[in-house]
Amino acid sequence: MKTKKIRLQVTMFGKFTVEVNGKYIYHGTERVSNMIRILQYLLLFHGSIVSQSELIAECLGEETENEAVVLKNLIYRLRKIFLDHVGEELIIFKNGGYGMDDTVCDISLDAQEFVVAAKQMHEERANEELLRQACVLIMDKYTQGFLPKYSSLLWVMKQSVAYERTAIQASEILFKELNSEEDFFSFLPLFQKMCESCPYEESLYYHYIFSLQRVEKIGEAQVVYEKFSKLLFDELCVEPSPK
Repeated sequence: MKTKKIRLQVTMFGKFTVEVNGKYIYHGTERVSNMIRILQYLLLFHGSIVSQSELIAECLGEETENEAVVLKNLIYRLRKIFLDHVGEELIIFKNGGYGMDDTVCDISLDAQEFVVAAKQMHEERANEELLRQACVLIMDKYTQGFLPKYSSLLWVMKQSVAYERTAIQASEILFKELNSEEDFFSFLPLFQKMCESCPYEESLYYHYIFSLQRVEKIGEAQVVYEKFSKLLFDELCVEPSPK
């Protein structure tokens, strides 16, 4: 049995980076390419084998000519990159699909941290401090954006929508946990970022405006309310609820 000796540190919120044994092989500044899309997909769903048809549909598109050959060539290039850096290909072919070789590498993924925090957030036995930490992690990562350079891809959009729902729940839970003026003041920037990330979500503006009022920033609260009201009317032809 192989001994795990290769560590991959991967970020997908904010920008896509891959660090292998302490050295970056992707910095988030590379141009958008099908090869990187495939790598992102395999990393996000590491631990499972992804069929060739799924990789083609999600990362290449049905309009690609000779898609099976193109996919094979891109996988070969990815394997060569890993082989050159760490001496292992890290991508395996099994049961007609591809996946990351978890027998030789440990993968630390910020999207996975998001999922773990979401589970902690819903645990009934979670204490107040752990609950706050989970909510803050979720909201902080969401406001950075999930693979923003690749947001037009359908699978990225699906993930982003799911993360958005979780982040809105986290804001609601965190808001209910706050008591003191100091609490509300310390989380003002995070509530503001959530509003900027979900500009039409009324509940988030309620959290932000209420927090501003609690720390006696009445003028700022009024400005935020008026801007939000104008946005809703101009873009959606609706007004904020009485709440």
